[in-house]
Amino acid sequence: MSGAPDLPPGLEVVSFDIFDTLLHRRLRAPVDLFELVRLKAFETDFGLLHHDFLDGYAVHRRAAEADARKLRRQVAEEGEILLDDIFARLQADHDLPDAFVGFLRESELSLEDAVLFASPEGRALYDKARQAGLVVAFISDMYLPEDWLAAKLEREGFEGAATLPLYVSGAHGATKHSGRLYRIVAQEQGWALDRRWLHVGDNRKADIDQAEAEGLATRLADWHEIRNRPQPQEPAFGLNAIQAITEFSAHPPARCFQPDGALEGLGYRVFGPLLFGFTLWLLAQSRQRGLDLLLFIARDGHLPRQLFDRIKERAGCGHVRSDYFHMSRKAGYLTGMREWDREQTRRITIGRKGKSARRSFQAVRLDAENYREELARFGIVDIDATVPPEDAGRVIAALDSCFIDVLRRNAETRAELQSYYLDALAGRAPIGFVDIGWVGNIQRLFVNSLPDPSMREQVTGLYLGQLPSSSFNAARGIRMECFLTQGAYRDPVQKALHAGGLELLEFALTADHGTTVDLVKEKEGRITPVLEERSAEELAYAGQAMRVQAGIRRFVEEHLWLLDHFDVETIALPHWGQPLLRLVMDPSLEEVEILSELTHSDALGANSDRLPMVAQLSGWRRYSPSHRRAARVQSFWKAGFDRLLSER
Repeated sequence: MSGAPDLPPGLEVVSFDIFDTLLHRRLRAPVDLFELVRLKAFETDFGLLHHDFLDGYAVHRRAAEADARKLRRQVAEEGEILLDDIFARLQADHDLPDAFVGFLRESELSLEDAVLFASPEGRALYDKARQAGLVVAFISDMYLPEDWLAAKLEREGFEGAATLPLYVSGAHGATKHSGRLYRIVAQEQGWALDRRWLHVGDNRKADIDQAEAEGLATRLADWHEIRNRPQPQEPAFGLNAIQAITEFSAHPPARCFQPDGALEGLGYRVFGPLLFGFTLWLLAQSRQRGLDLLLFIARDGHLPRQLFDRIKERAGCGHVRSDYFHMSRKAGYLTGMREWDREQTRRITIGRKGKSARRSFQAVRLDAENYREELARFGIVDIDATVPPEDAGRVIAALDSCFIDVLRRNAETRAELQSYYLDALAGRAPIGFVDIGWVGNIQRLFVNSLPDPSMREQVTGLYLGQLPSSSFNAARGIRMECFLTQGAYRDPVQKALHAGGLELLEFALTADHGTTVDLVKEKEGRITPVLEERSAEELAYAGQAMRVQAGIRRFVEEHLWLLDHFDVETIALPHWGQPLLRLVMDPSLEEVEILSELTHSDALGANSDRLPMVAQLSGWRRYSPSHRRAARVQSFWKAGFDRLLSER
């Protein structure tokens, strides 16, 4: 619905339901508000004094409302109540102190105010009725105070709402559902119960069927269908509250927040929650560890740094300096190899595509012309011929045989370029080394490029995710903390990372510049990074990533309100990554079609050599088991390949 429909002729009065008609909650369901109140309570001493009660708070709050209604029915025709009745019942049921009950009540009102926003469709229809000179009123089956609701409507842009008639069922002991509230309004306002009175609401029984039974004209507010189902008992602290926020994006009212465009939408719904949570976690880590400087490592640190700087003042971390540091595994290898590392060398020199021996040796700054004899020993005679991936071990074996030369060249380069890494520290300690992940190799190369490797103790890696192989670097004294792969999330996250999550995240976080492939010392002594010249394919890839990042930024901006109500530590939870896990492991066909034609770099520092995220099969090959197996192996995103193949 792009705008308000025309009002029928002959009207004199228009009354509006409020919730899910004029106001929506930016939550999965209305009852999820109690999950936020619970999270807020755990920030206080009440969380310690009433821990067991708060563990089941959402259940207790719903039960108190039901009990209060049951008691009211014993003395009144309908069991309509007000907010104070609910909290009086809650206090009686659980023997709670006045101060705690008051805190819970005020927290609920404060968070209710924060999550409620105006429906664009509802406000347009309200404005049209006002402009037509019609009498306007509000009628709601609700327990919230009438004056509070009137003030909220005004704040949300319903101009003049505070001066208009507003009827809440709790204040009058009668509901729209029974029809009695319509009759009370008609009597008090002197309105006729006929078709000159239009009522607008989302509840088919109370707002449509019953209003028509009373003689009114009606219009269904069909821009939101609410399913007010409570969430199950949460298995992890804060999970329900975070899910209540992230799952709202699947509901129609969320459209007014989301950007246009398929990639932008994915950025908002999937990557936005993850990056918001990661930024909160970086802020929490900065506070807990007393960090004065965060180094955001290029290229994946470009967007996280921007988000960190956007939020840090609001989170009380304005003193924490951030810097964007151009480094990559390829560039870091040239200065940070103090001992021979065959696996790291393989990752620098070999990819999935075949490469010549000359090109592989160039990656470690050796000239293959000088090593023809070593290469020939392992069957490589033509140093410019492409070596198939299955024979790449021959090139690595040749490099193994001349590892002393690689390390000597590395030591020379380290002495020449060491100031570049020292300057990054800016004389500050301790510092946070922020990267996307995955095993800590860049951090190890960074600290190994410093004059004294023991300086590694001043540097803590702050990663989005870690793989099991990070234990290699941890055993060597590399300090690392991780946002996603912690606690119960470690195994499912690591599984998802191996199944395409790693490549999808690197796409979403890529910067709009080439990767760092080298460092050069200028004549005046200044050391500057050398960035890879991007191919047309890489430029297109980055352009798509910028669209995703526009959606990420929108999500972050739309959720800054949480910092007005919660401590950073309270909401810096890994549950923000759940939308990404769902995308990686169980994507929709639409999501796969949006992302399936993306490519990913074939090897470190070689973004111009790219392979498809999801291998494409056409014609008879789709039905060939051998071709399907080979294509799945080649695909970075396994579930994306499976979905595409099964749906087409």
